[in-house]
Amino acid sequence: MTAAVTMVYNEPEFLPLWIAHYGPQFGRDNLYVIDHGSDDGSTGKGAAALDGVNLIRIPRTAKDNVQRTAFVTHLVTALLQYHDTVVSTDVDELLVADPARHDSLAAYCRTATAPVTTAIGLNVTQRLSTEPAIDLSRPIGAQRRWARFVGPMCKPVLVRQPVRWSSGFHSVEDPAVMDDLYLFHLRYFDESLGLMRLARTRAMAWSSDKAGLHQRVEDDNWRKWFRGFDRMPCLGEFLSPEAAPQFDRYKADFLASARRAKSGVFGYDHILSSELFEIPAAFRTLF
Repeated sequence: MTAAVTMVYNEPEFLPLWIAHYGPQFGRDNLYVIDHGSDDGSTGKGAAALDGVNLIRIPRTAKDNVQRTAFVTHLVTALLQYHDTVVSTDVDELLVADPARHDSLAAYCRTATAPVTTAIGLNVTQRLSTEPAIDLSRPIGAQRRWARFVGPMCKPVLVRQPVRWSSGFHSVEDPAVMDDLYLFHLRYFDESLGLMRLARTRAMAWSSDKAGLHQRVEDDNWRKWFRGFDRMPCLGEFLSPEAAPQFDRYKADFLASARRAKSGVFGYDHILSSELFEIPAAFRTLF
């Protein structure tokens, strides 16, 4: 049995997507949403998306990634007393197991043997020249074809034994083990929706002036990023014969950069692909 955990604060767009993705895989009664003081109604009484989901309310405080990581780590450790595996992701992260090798994400989790599995991280990216604004009532994969390999999103998300995550959940005390699990990060999947979310995160209280700077950039910087995405070369499907060698090189470079910090937790180089890869059609039917 697998549990899935996330933490939210005012995420009216992403929380329903997260629940709709993981609920059918693991059962809504095995989903745990930590609500860090949302006040926009997205986690309030009567929120239909939350029916059958375990909601854990905690007081609203300034966002502190060290505090957040510690809380989630303790909860995941406790859930492992009653579940064989636990998936822990941010609310804008959707996991998919290679459909050519696994019947479903749930089936992948049932057969996982590594103590900790690191997903292959991809930023789903809007190409402004060819893709209109996202329609959240439709499947994302039907509207977005391109993704970028991003080392920092190669995160240890599936655990079978207690772990100690680094701040932000980017690494643990075990070296990364990657195989057929992919993390599709939606932060950059829509320029307009991202601008709305940026306004919320800039208005939040943070634990320090330096915390979460990538989540508080100015709108002009955000727009420049998207115009940069639009100019990136586009390769074929990341598992195809023509694109897989380049995709595999990025994965190999990420794994080769592993180094253990004094804290005992591994660190990795900030490796980003300079191209966009097409998301295989079979994957795009799964989210």
